[in-house]
Amino acid sequence: MLQVPYRAAVIGRTGRGDYGHGMDVALRDHPGVTLVAVADEDPKGLAAAAGRLKVERTYADYRTMLDREKPQVVSVAPRWVDARRRMIVDCAERGIHVFTEKPFAPSLADCDAIVSACERSHTKLAIAFQTRYSPRFERVKELIA
Repeated sequence: MLQVPYRAAVIGRTGRGDYGHGMDVALRDHPGVTLVAVADEDPKGLAAAAGRLKVERTYADYRTMLDREKPQVVSVAPRWVDARRRMIVDCAERGIHVFTEKPFAPSLADCDAIVSACERSHTKLAIAFQTRYSPRFERVKELIA
């Protein structure tokens, strides 16, 4: 059973997709989440992300972060999709739930591999859909009505 607050971490790739659409800060101030670490292979990007995310523990290799920090949830934040399959599958194989954005992989085969890894490990994969819901939409509906 998961303990609240959930231990969370962020994977980014400065210069290779960076931290897309605020996926890095999405969990930062959530009351049910303790953000414990960030990983980025670029030293300058890693330092900037650590400051932005208010975390002390940083890693150049995300796999090392996953093994040492043992987060329950990871935000796979790079905007580029070229490494997401590897990152998400690595999380799933460790029993870590994943939050990422769409598209979550570059091909149907990659998507199938990710879904299979999550099913095998009983981990959840949450996909952020920008503007899927916003309080603004409720207000627009009220105005239209």
